[in-house]
Amino acid sequence: MQTALQMALGAFGTILFVILSHKKIGRYPSPLAKSENPTKELFEAVTIWVIIFASITYIVLFGAESYPSVAIGGIKFSLHFFLVLLLPFVVEVVIHKRGAKELGFRIPIAWKPTAAFIGFGMFFGVFAFLFEGSISTSIDKLIIGFLSPSFKEEWFYRATLQSKLERALGQNKAWFFGGLLFGLAHIPTNFFGPLWEASGYSITTALFRLLGQCAFGWLWGILYIKNRSIFPAVVAHYFADFLPGLM
Repeated sequence: MQTALQMALGAFGTILFVILSHKKIGRYPSPLAKSENPTKELFEAVTIWVIIFASITYIVLFGAESYPSVAIGGIKFSLHFFLVLLLPFVVEVVIHKRGAKELGFRIPIAWKPTAAFIGFGMFFGVFAFLFEGSISTSIDKLIIGFLSPSFKEEWFYRATLQSKLERALGQNKAWFFGGLLFGLAHIPTNFFGPLWEASGYSITTALFRLLGQCAFGWLWGILYIKNRSIFPAVVAHYFADFLPGLM
């Protein structure tokens, strides 16, 4: 069982990393071009987040087995997985005609935030290992972890959602509100799902966990803006989630 003190230390420690990354690690590049219709851009960002949030909530409340899924190569993928991948693709690529580089599929533009990305990801993984120990994880799950949740969440929250917010609101508001939405998306699992049980059914523990998840979103958002590449984000996210399994 995870305690409120552990969650508080993790949350405030991550906020220190947020401040460090914001002020000291690399420079902010030129902002993305302002949208010709910021209100529409913001509406699209909020709408796709609400759809994904509703999908997550359904899974938590009613169980993954009740959610439509399809088997590929013997591995079951839920409709939620395809929703997270395809909804942003339709909005950004099909409707807005945005190219690969605009969506983060490029070489990082700065090495300091890139190194920090990977370093922070490994730190979070080691931090989890110290508190929870080595976690028995199947090879299949370790491999699939690169795709889901690592790529899936970075594609949705950083490459799509945060970029849309930047085009509508500017850089600082984009990483702040993007990170906030990333954290809030965990409400169903924090307060109704498996993480609620892991918190010992403690509101305080769950709230500190939520703060830590928002801070994680802020940290990843700042470093994503500073290197403009989805690849370090995916690798760092993978280390943060699966390093205890690899160890």
